[in-house]
Parts: sequence; structure tokens; C-alpha cells
Amino acid sequence: YQKPYLAAILRRGGHPLFVGRALADNLEHWGLGDDSRGWSAAGLIRYRSRRDLVECILLPQFQDIHPFKEQAVEKTFAYPTQV
Repeated sequence: YQKPYLAAILRRGGHPLFVGRALADNLEHWGLGDDSRGWSAAGLIRYRSRRDLVECILLPQFQDIHPFKEQAVEKTFAYPTQV
């Protein structure tokens, strides 16, 4: 999901604010089983505008992969990271 989406954001003036590697396993997880463990990195993206975000979401190439993002919003887990 990240690679094609990040390319679209960069073309619209957005950029990563934070990218960090996991320092440990999950400290907590809600709505997820143990299969949520094992993440290795996290990132935070700055969008130039909400319009850019919506335009990226509506791009045809993301219609097949966007459900993965929607499913992720329903679930939460936390783990420590380092830049």
C-alpha cells in the first residue's frame, strides 16, 4: 500500500514527517489478535491539503488496495519506535 500511495502524495507536495523503526513488540492492541505483532516500522505523512488526500484516495489505482487502509483504521496497536 505504501509505495504507490507515497509516490502519489509526493507528486502533490506531501511528504513523510516521521518514519521510525520498532524498538519492541506491541505494548497494547485493541480489536486485534496476536497476529498484529511483528510490525517493524511506522510512518506519519503530511498532506499539503485535505483536497490532496481525497484526490489520492480516489485515484483508480487505489480502489483495489484502499480496503486495507479502511480495515486498519478500525484496529489500533501501539509500539515504541525510534527515528
